[in-house]
Amino acid sequence: MAFDRVWHAGVIHKLYQLELPDRLVIIIHQYISNRHFTFRLDNTYSSVRPIRADVPQGSTLSPLLYSAYVNDIPRPKSGVQLALFADDTALFLRSNCLRNILPRLQRAIDELTHWLRLWRIEVNPEKRFLVRESRTHLCAQAHGRPIMGFSPPSPPFSHGENYKKKMVE
Repeated sequence: MAFDRVWHAGVIHKLYQLELPDRLVIIIHQYISNRHFTFRLDNTYSSVRPIRADVPQGSTLSPLLYSAYVNDIPRPKSGVQLALFADDTALFLRSNCLRNILPRLQRAIDELTHWLRLWRIEVNPEKRFLVRESRTHLCAQAHGRPIMGFSPPSPPFSHGENYKKKMVE
């Protein structure tokens, strides 16, 4: 999910649901509406097109508008946890058995997909991945292929010891 996926009519509706003063919602509506774009290829310009879904990039108001837009994201059932940070979303679950995790995560994904479609939010397929961790190995997969993996030092986890691996993009 991203700032450029915020449906204007949807965010205005949600601002009213949050009971913001009418005057403030009108000002925000004017701020995000009637914006246009064009692009250039070599020396040829496209026609001017309206921007119907986004909040202005780099604006201090944009993260707040995005937070208001995703404020009612459904919390998964069946023990799956949802974590949000800026425009990143993660679903996670702890279990001793992978067979227990996959159906529960799939149900949470299905519930989330319904909400995403309702509010016209598209997930970037390039940013989807699965991380599977055990005491002896951590593996991240994207599109079914491993994208990184490492084994922690021995012993895997001693009393109170934390092992963290920073991933640099």
